[in-house]
Amino acid sequence: MLDGEIVAPDHAGRPSVQRLQQRMSLHHPRAVAHIMVEHPAHLMIFDVLFLWKPVLHQPYTARRALLDDLPLKHERIAVPANWPAMGAEALAQALQEGYDGVIAKRLGSPYLPGRRSRDWIKIKGISRA
Repeated sequence: MLDGEIVAPDHAGRPSVQRLQQRMSLHHPRAVAHIMVEHPAHLMIFDVLFLWKPVLHQPYTARRALLDDLPLKHERIAVPANWPAMGAEALAQALQEGYDGVIAKRLGSPYLPGRRSRDWIKIKGISRA
């Protein structure tokens, strides 16, 4: 069992909320078939929750190692980059590529379903315009 989300990437490969919303509002089979080609959905996988047994209690580093070892080779499946101990560099790279920030995860943190925690925080870039 994996944790992830469906995204609809833009032309640069970044998740686009607008494209995903366009897909979600369609019901007519012909419109759905068209948007599947025009804006294909991708699966972004973030974490492993269960792999033959629950692994939620294991630290993020162990779950990430499990995730990295999974055979997830497909053009529409992605696992975000992992930059341990390189937070400033990861944020700079994310902003350079047009993302609005990064998720920082405490390396020893367990997975806490349905709960917010200071172990995982979103760090957004600051616009200096």
